[in-house]
Amino acid sequence: MNGFHYRDGQLYADDVPISTLAQTTPTPFYCYSRTQIQHNYRHLENALHEAGLKNTQICYALKANSNLAVIAALAECGAGGDIVSGGELVRAMKGGIAPDKIVFSGVGKTAAEIDAALTANIARFNVESMSEIDMLSQRAKALGKRAHVSARINPDIKAGGHAKMSTGKAEDKFGIAWHEADAAYAHITAQEALVADGIDIHIGSQICALAPFKAAFTRLADLLAHLRGRGHTITHLDVGGGLGIAYEPNATPLDIAAYARLVQEELGQSDCHITFEPGRALVADAGVLITRIIRTKPNFLIVDASMSELIRPTLYDAYHHIAPVIEPADNASDSTSNITYDIVGAVCETGDFLGHGRTLPPLQADDLLSVFCTGAYGQVQASNYNTRPRAAEIMVAGAQHEIVRPRETLDAMLAGEITMLAGKTTGQRGGL
Repeated sequence: MNGFHYRDGQLYADDVPISTLAQTTPTPFYCYSRTQIQHNYRHLENALHEAGLKNTQICYALKANSNLAVIAALAECGAGGDIVSGGELVRAMKGGIAPDKIVFSGVGKTAAEIDAALTANIARFNVESMSEIDMLSQRAKALGKRAHVSARINPDIKAGGHAKMSTGKAEDKFGIAWHEADAAYAHITAQEALVADGIDIHIGSQICALAPFKAAFTRLADLLAHLRGRGHTITHLDVGGGLGIAYEPNATPLDIAAYARLVQEELGQSDCHITFEPGRALVADAGVLITRIIRTKPNFLIVDASMSELIRPTLYDAYHHIAPVIEPADNASDSTSNITYDIVGAVCETGDFLGHGRTLPPLQADDLLSVFCTGAYGQVQASNYNTRPRAAEIMVAGAQHEIVRPRETLDAMLAGEITMLAGKTTGQRGGL
């Protein structure tokens, strides 16, 4: 299915015309299809079951899109949560994800974040360094808790794609080095407050080929056998996420059914519970960024969205398909009249662009454009650069829609700031 589709020349989100939303909600805004989000979850869940994988849990990676309405849509399907901060812990639980379905990943967990997760009784911690093991042990002991632990082992596998999305090579900051696995598990086992019963890997994001996954799962199976041979009781495997989607109209995404069969072939006989941590694959194509053309210049469309709303093109050289919300009339759709545009925002940076060299029909000020596959890493990476209020978010479900986060106001942006004038302050003095 496709939550965003053209009908009678207009782009729809489920059964709601985008142009109707734009009449009452100022652009730019993000629009999500609840139907598409839940379809994506069930597509992965069904693929795992059809491959013969029964003892599994899909934990949504909240960093992809942490809007509470998005989390709630996935929690309704049975999703757990993969979190990387104390803030995401709060969001996961407020969105309806039970603590015993939450795993805590990330290299920089603080003592306060660990305490919050221990107090909430989350399912497990994916630890990424020896010093983190020490801190987790100390905090668990202080709180009278026992924490289930998976060491995130870096398999030193290059997964392809942009270098800034790689997480599984030896030089990446993530995980414990492969050759330190024995030492890590010995260290965890020596801690009375920790239970070393899992292994975690994650090799990167936006992976559309099976080969990197096969290499990683083969190494994981070998490590599982090795650790069990050393006397460790491993009952849980976390295979991370990284499932690639199609950002370009004719691109080929990862074959989810083939991926599920690969997991079954490599790990299905492990007698382990297996956790999956998809983010982008569940929500990216379930969201669009709607922007309005402010003005045109020769071969430029200057729009009211920018790198403040979508930094991926600047940060990752990422491609997002961009198309008019209203398709051109038949008499204006002759390809010979198309124009090649750079689509740029109003932020005062040369790097502020949404797309370069895009061939589109002639467009003018006030026309609406849709930037597709922005349900992941859109609003969560948004900023107030140039003092721009963050955009609204709308959730559509069938013929219904609701603003699930209103557009930020300038007053809200400035609240809490103080000025310092002529040696005196208007608020409490802090250390400089």
